[in-house]
Amino acid sequence: MGDGESPFWAAARGEIPPPPAAKLLGWKVLEAEPGSGRIRVQFEATREFTNPMGNVQGGFLAAM
Repeated sequence: MGDGESPFWAAARGEIPPPPAAKLLGWKVLEAEPGSGRIRVQFEATREFTNPMGNVQGGFLAAM
């Protein structure tokens, strides 16, 4: 992390561990372009994220 860069980008590059919330949500960085401010991530919803209907609960989707 240099030049006042946010810890977010260091985590996106795998230089530091992701935040606990990101880890809980199954955060995986697919692409990260700090210069443009773009990032593409993937999340893995587990059974624990589902409601009684078997769908991922909306709060988890919003967090993702």
